Amino acid sequence: GTARTRGFGRVAFALRLLKDEPDSFEQFKERLQLFNDGLHERMQSAQPQPFYFAITLQAPAILSDELLRYVSTIAETQLASVTDLPASTFKLLYHSASMRRVMGWQDLWGLPRMHEYAIEAGSVFLFSVTQPLDDTDNKLAQALFMLEEQGIGQRRAEGFGRICISDPFHRGRKLQ
Repeated sequence: GTARTRGFGRVAFALRLLKDEPDSFEQFKERLQLFNDGLHERMQSAQPQPFYFAITLQAPAILSDELLRYVSTIAETQLASVTDLPASTFKLLYHSASMRRVMGWQDLWGLPRMHEYAIEAGSVFLFSVTQPLDDTDNKLAQALFMLEEQGIGQRRAEGFGRICISDPFHRGRKLQ
């Protein structure tokens, strides 16, 4: 800035390493259970309830159906195909999502990339599951853990499709 010779514009900063360790499988299961228990507590229903989990997109996700058309939601069939569980296991209860157009430039070839449509980051999908989380082989928990680790959709190597399942953000604030 101006007047540096008179002592204005002095800046000091410090660097420190940030530990960003991924969750272990046990921490992941605990996060799933806390989300489910919090939702059951809010519902206060006497009847038996299914297991719930939410998928939050941390980056835009480019998804398409079997005919290669862009889709605006994560459907049960898509979840079933990436988790190797039957589609009847999942039921989409609620979603809040929007779409955006993804454009870019291929520097190597000097050409524009193909325009694609993606579900916007911050979109949330709430699912119920017929299979309990505490089954003996933990197939559901392992499938969801791998889904969170790998991401969803196309162009994941470029940063698209990063997700968080049962994000602690959703439990952070009590509603009146």
